[in-house]
Amino acid sequence: MTSNRKLIGAALAIAVTVLALGSVQSTAALWRTDATVPGTGPVNTGKLVLTAGAGGSTQSTAYQFDELKPAGLIQIGDFVQRPLTISNGGTIPLKFRLGTVAVPSSSAGVANVHVDVRRVASTAGCPTTGSVPAGLATLADVSVQTKGSANGVAGWSNIPRDESATLCVRSTLLAVPATAVSYRHVFTFDAQQLRNNP
Repeated sequence: MTSNRKLIGAALAIAVTVLALGSVQSTAALWRTDATVPGTGPVNTGKLVLTAGAGGSTQSTAYQFDELKPAGLIQIGDFVQRPLTISNGGTIPLKFRLGTVAVPSSSAGVANVHVDVRRVASTAGCPTTGSVPAGLATLADVSVQTKGSANGVAGWSNIPRDESATLCVRSTLLAVPATAVSYRHVFTFDAQQLRNNP
């Protein structure tokens, strides 16, 4: 009788264990189940990295474009124009836009400059002389006082992963103070993952 009770007890223990494990496995299977939402494609995740400058080495909330040096601009209409490379250093396609254009200065006087930013096909599309290129897209077409800032154009521009875009940046002197003024150009960019990226 005692051995029968032990056997029944052991059998119940095994049954409870099987039920418990079966329950856990069933729950785990529910967690592993994939579901498709109607009307959507696959959603992939990855790393979002937008860099500015040659070599795609600068990752910052604000990019100071040192190659766009306004040295020697003394008369209204004088300008400097240089290409700027924007790269997708992440693992997913992204879209970007110019957030702000700032022209910081430590000089006492205030100058007024006009900043044009166009996306062009290559650096060859951004010569140091001539008129502002038409470009593939306009990211900025704004006048800014030194010590001030302005917003870029609202439109987005796409960059596939591991690729780059060339921007042509032009700064034109519109008004000069009586005293000499020196200034820099600082840009911020917004970036977002492309929806349903491949």
